[in-house]
Amino acid sequence: MERETMMCYCRRKGPVPARVLLPALWLACMVVLAAAALLPAPARAQTPPPYCDIRSNFISLTVDGIMSTTPNKANLTGNSLFTVTCSNLTTPAATITVQPTNPVSGTVGELKSGSNVLHYQLCQNSPYDNCTTTAFTAPGFATLQNITLAPDYEFSFIPVIPVGETAILGGAYQGAYQDRLTVTVSSDDGVWTQQILLTATAASVCHFGSTEGTATPTYKLHFPLASGTTTALTDAYTTIEVTCSAGVTYDVTADDGLHPVSGSRQMKKVDAPGTYLNYQLYQDAGRTTVWGGWPNSIVGGTAISKPSVAGTTETIQIFGRVPAGQALTAGSYRDIVTLEVRVP
Repeated sequence: MERETMMCYCRRKGPVPARVLLPALWLACMVVLAAAALLPAPARAQTPPPYCDIRSNFISLTVDGIMSTTPNKANLTGNSLFTVTCSNLTTPAATITVQPTNPVSGTVGELKSGSNVLHYQLCQNSPYDNCTTTAFTAPGFATLQNITLAPDYEFSFIPVIPVGETAILGGAYQGAYQDRLTVTVSSDDGVWTQQILLTATAASVCHFGSTEGTATPTYKLHFPLASGTTTALTDAYTTIEVTCSAGVTYDVTADDGLHPVSGSRQMKKVDAPGTYLNYQLYQDAGRTTVWGGWPNSIVGGTAISKPSVAGTTETIQIFGRVPAGQALTAGSYRDIVTLEVRVP
């Protein structure tokens, strides 16, 4: 027997009664309010805090490694421009201080390389007058007061290595002299600090004589000879002076002179072209080691090699000899030998 199911529907015509609609609306509002409570609150605009940024291309010095005599050679400087950029300050008035990590006294800081030390100053005037106006004051601060920071403020100090300092070169210490300057900006809005690295590279430098920057000295070696045939060896000696950076091993070479022949230098008779006198230069009093070392030499010999001692001026003896058996006529015999000091 088959059965069928019949469903009956009833549709109301006309508006929904208030007793039905109001509870539904209340429920919908509660759902919307609950969802809104879960949403994040809108961001509120905030003013950034006061801030100052300190920058510098400070500072790299190159010093000549001697610095014992001539001020304008000692005061080699680097670029020392500072820029302070600030924002959101309530007042632009501020004080800036610059302090070395290793202050020695009120006016001097230290650049260190291991146990080796170079003193330096921060100066406010020209770098070639030996720092008559120092920026450092006791206890080792450079201070700028009552300055205006808005929007950028630039200032500069001149780093100077005083005359009389001696840079030690060689080994792990070469070019490694360092100090750190702490730059502090202080205002009513806060305090900002930045460290700036100060470095010094000591270059290997040598020169003849005891005083740098003067004309190259001329050294003379005189043989007291009589006219006629030389029957014995004639010896003479002279001294030369060399000053080099401390810790440097250097070579002193001598060329062949103006009139060399194979194995010997020659002096030429001043008033008689074509007349020569053989002689030789040596490194030792026994006249066994010929002094030379010049490239492409036909005379031969080797350079004098010495270590520099504390950057002081060193005196080197040079020994000359005129061999026996040469015929001499009265007059002057001369030669010019060019010397060169080299740092290998």
